[in-house]
Order: sequence, then structure tokens, then C-alpha cells
Amino acid sequence: MFTTQSQLEEYFTEKDDEETCNLREWIAQRYITNPKLLSTYNNRKFHLRVYVVAEKNLRIYVYDGILALFASKSYDNNDESYDRLRHITNTCAQVNSELSESDLVKEFFRLEDLSDETRSNIFEQIKSVVAEIFTGLHNEVTIFQALRNAFEIFGFDFLIDDNDQVYFLEANAFPDFKQTGNELSILIEELFDNVVDDVILPYFDIESNEKLNTQRKLHLVYDKQKKI
Repeated sequence: MFTTQSQLEEYFTEKDDEETCNLREWIAQRYITNPKLLSTYNNRKFHLRVYVVAEKNLRIYVYDGILALFASKSYDNNDESYDRLRHITNTCAQVNSELSESDLVKEFFRLEDLSDETRSNIFEQIKSVVAEIFTGLHNEVTIFQALRNAFEIFGFDFLIDDNDQVYFLEANAFPDFKQTGNELSILIEELFDNVVDDVILPYFDIESNEKLNTQRKLHLVYDKQKKI
């Protein structure tokens, strides 16, 4: 993390790592200094992992089995040491954390200290952002090319500020489904149950024999043909 342009330039000009020195393409992203903090979870910073399903060419679904991935230590915006365990919420950064798996990974729609209205507002923003991203991407074949006879699952990451504003962080083409841990693995099971029922069976003109009995669902947010 850097606070000035000179710090960023110094990093790339003085670092000895050959891979970093030869890097020619990178992204500078604004740091959100007022992340949403929840007292129940000791005011630790968190981001949301949202699974997005792209079907054929092109329908986009957002899965409501959303993960909240927490940092290990309470957030401190005045932390001059930039302790990564306060600022970085990726699960891979928490490998040396003293907290348990269940403390680091929660299901978003079951978080305490959030009203139903707040959860709904955040989810609607997420769906809107995902739809807007694919609206801009579907004609950019050099950047993203949907496959007619396939589906893909992406991991989209979002951050929320203390005004409940949602910010898109990044999209992962190879999401780590193990991030749920053992206790929340049902989220991934139900994700694929929904993919089979909503994406795969209709492709073969097969209707499910019974109504899918899952707590979590896929939500259609973009249809290239219908422009929903």
C-alpha cells in the first residue's frame, strides 16, 4: 500500500525481485479509508466475495450465497506500519492468524449489526454493478469472449464503505471455492445445484423433476438478448 506517487515509483525502481522489476502492466486502485465496520466482529475490515455465473452468449446471474471475508485485526486507518492483518482481507493473507476459520469467513446475509434493509440495498447495488460491467464487456471480444455452449463462474470482490456504498474491487476468473471453509461449504454445494437447475438442464431442454430446494438462489441480472 502506498500513500504517494513517489512511494509507488520507489517500490518499482528499487525492488530487487526480478519478476516485479520486469512488470510492465499494473493497476493503481484508490484505497477506501472508511470501510464498513461491524462492532460484533471487533471492527475488522471485510470484503464480499460474490459468485457470478455467465451462461452461453450471454446471460449473467448473481448468486446470493455471498461470503464476507474478514481481516484478522481491528481496522485502524492511522496505522502507519500498514499491518497487512488490519488492511488486507484476502484469506491467503490470514494464514498466520490466531483466529479460527469461522471468525474469518461469514455469510453476508447472516451478518449481525446489519438490518434487512441494508443487506437488500447492498445486494441491489452489487447486482447493478455486475450488470453494468457485462453490458460494457459483451462487445469487447479482445477482453472478454463468452462461449456459446458453456458456462463460467467468476468470483467478484466488493468493498462497502460506512455509507453503505458498494465498490467493485476485482473479478477472479479462477475463484477459490475453498474460501468458504468447512462450515459454509453448503454455499458452494447450493451454487452448483442452482447452476445445474437454471443453466445446464435448460440447455438440453430438460425440466427439473422437482422444485429446487435450496436457501440460496441465482438472480438473473443481464440478458444480452432481452437487455433486462
